[in-house]
Amino acid sequence: MKLTKCFLYFFIVLFLILCVYGFLIGHFSFKASKLDVSQSNLSFLHSPVISGNSFYTYPGVLCVHSSLNHGSASQEKILNIANEESLSFVGFLENLQNSVHTRNRKVFRFSHSDLRQDLVVDINLRKVWKLAWNERRSSFISSLFFYPFNRNLAFLNLYTQDTKTLESWKNTPSKINYLCSDARSKFKVFKDFHIKFPSYSQVFMLAKNHIVLRKPLSGHKDQDKKILLSALNKGQFFYSLDLLGVPKGFSFFANHINSQSKTLMGNMISQESLKPIELTVTTPLETTRPLKIQIFRNGFLVKETLNQKSIKFKTSEAGYYKTLISTKPSWPWPFKQKWVPWVFSNAIEIN
Repeated sequence: MKLTKCFLYFFIVLFLILCVYGFLIGHFSFKASKLDVSQSNLSFLHSPVISGNSFYTYPGVLCVHSSLNHGSASQEKILNIANEESLSFVGFLENLQNSVHTRNRKVFRFSHSDLRQDLVVDINLRKVWKLAWNERRSSFISSLFFYPFNRNLAFLNLYTQDTKTLESWKNTPSKINYLCSDARSKFKVFKDFHIKFPSYSQVFMLAKNHIVLRKPLSGHKDQDKKILLSALNKGQFFYSLDLLGVPKGFSFFANHINSQSKTLMGNMISQESLKPIELTVTTPLETTRPLKIQIFRNGFLVKETLNQKSIKFKTSEAGYYKTLISTKPSWPWPFKQKWVPWVFSNAIEIN
């Protein structure tokens, strides 16, 4: 009898400790920037940073499933959700429905058949969980425990252990890489029974692709859609883990020394009389955590700095140049403090 009571008290104390720990990590933030997705709006996200780098960014998601494919919601409903999340575009993995009402919505929609077929998926948000289940079962189970208390911690616990993502990005220097949301909001519990989990909104908030333009969109729907598609097919965009903060202010471009003309990601710049090319990287605004900037040439690291807001790198070597911004968010006990890849650029080719 006494032994039974001891076990009962032990489990009650253990349960209370887990509840307190869950409450504490539930209020834990991984933000590396003061800018919050929920506080942002389209005009803020799109407007250029006052630093001479007058580029306009348009965030969106790719690889989205509707009820026409493996998803749980219609294209109409998904576009409404995207509009609420201040997205500019959604790429569907099926043909577009002609019946979708788009008159008063600022979200552009594409079919993946509109995109180049040689684009390379670097991060697939759904596969982060699937790979963990197949290869790191203990990590998957621990993330399931954290999920009810802190969804971001659950995802980061798996994302930071996936070394294949970074290797894929580095090992495809000449390719256009993008982030695949693989959003379905459809979790199979039994053979013919599904639940709407995780929601489209939750997936869209995790990470996004960000198209970079020199000028703002005109407001003419057909023309603007062509501009966004052209930028995607050229690789004129970057992608980021937005749960760490809005990457507002990030820029990566190349120019000839003493020239005002800037070459963006997805484009090529040629050397003039063997004069060096200058690459410029600027980190996102209002960061509060340590930052690491890395520049890679053909997949090999050529420059790395810590805790600098921007860097300039001169080079005379031809090749494909990419940059990666990593941050070190504050992790709760018992996790070790570690760097998390935050912003991934596409390449600038120096010819």
